[in-house]
Amino acid sequence: MHNINTIDLFPTQAGLPWHTGYEVVRQNRFWREAQERYHSLLRAFAEDETAQKTPPGAKITIADIARKELKGGSDKTVRYVPVLFPMGDMERTILAGEALALCMMFDETYEIFGSDYDPSFLQSLMPPHNNKDLSPKTPLQERIWSSLEQMLECDHIYGNGGRDTIDTLVTYASRPKPPSRVYGSMSDYYDFRYEDGGMGPTYAVIKLSIGSNVDFHDSKFTRFLRLIGDQTLGQNNIASFDKEKDHYLAGMFPEFEQSNGVMVIKRLLSLPTDDAAKALAYACQLETERQIDFELERMTSRGNLDQEDWKFVDAVLMMSIGNVMGSITMSRYGGAAARLEG
Repeated sequence: MHNINTIDLFPTQAGLPWHTGYEVVRQNRFWREAQERYHSLLRAFAEDETAQKTPPGAKITIADIARKELKGGSDKTVRYVPVLFPMGDMERTILAGEALALCMMFDETYEIFGSDYDPSFLQSLMPPHNNKDLSPKTPLQERIWSSLEQMLECDHIYGNGGRDTIDTLVTYASRPKPPSRVYGSMSDYYDFRYEDGGMGPTYAVIKLSIGSNVDFHDSKFTRFLRLIGDQTLGQNNIASFDKEKDHYLAGMFPEFEQSNGVMVIKRLLSLPTDDAAKALAYACQLETERQIDFELERMTSRGNLDQEDWKFVDAVLMMSIGNVMGSITMSRYGGAAARLEG
């Protein structure tokens, strides 16, 4: 689907290691504006006095997480914004980026602090919809609340993605402490990780970025979105494996062996090495992509999707492919070896 806000990218022609069966990648042309606001929000976290002390007595604080992301500049998670949300206009892309920054901060806090995770500070940053009578108490709250209001203002023009984004972010910030559990199958693992891994906020932010009224909980999207979730989370498991294992070995991510799907595959199949588990995880990802193609054919043959539905489906596909592009070109996962040289 052609969109005036997108730029086509050709990773295989550029010689990048392209870890997916899909080849069409698009990037939003407002990436500079989105990057500026993304970093602005992270600076607000880094400068917040409460974030600098949360958790109390910890070696690493929430403010430290933000500072670490800022240190890498454009080589960190901000690289995701234009490739996950390539179809939005400038305002919606900026807001999608800010939502992604919040999602990243919530997820990193959850991952690093593990069983010591206390969501109360993060919950204080996410007010209810009718928050006009609330007075922001800190510059960080004021900064976030202003962005949330802008999301709702976009809904007044068209769509309800702003409201969905806020709802899913509130839920994501309020997740209970990571459970200690052993998964009996990959299906069991993905049943948990689908929500825990942030697919709900991701689909909501896609709606915000394109201005959409679709209900992504509608049964006509269920199998497609679940497959996209499996593909996206599976690809992230491979891309984040080395980073998360380093955290685990440093004592910062005790849940790694049950949180990362590569390790779950390794345990379930008694594989001898990490590389063997990664290879099988990649094979599973490619099979999931094959199932996505079959599901798209089935959705087409049923004929019960209208133009707005297909626009959402197209945006979701672009997100899943953009996720691959982001993960292979940013230092968050690949280190200095992943840096693109001009």
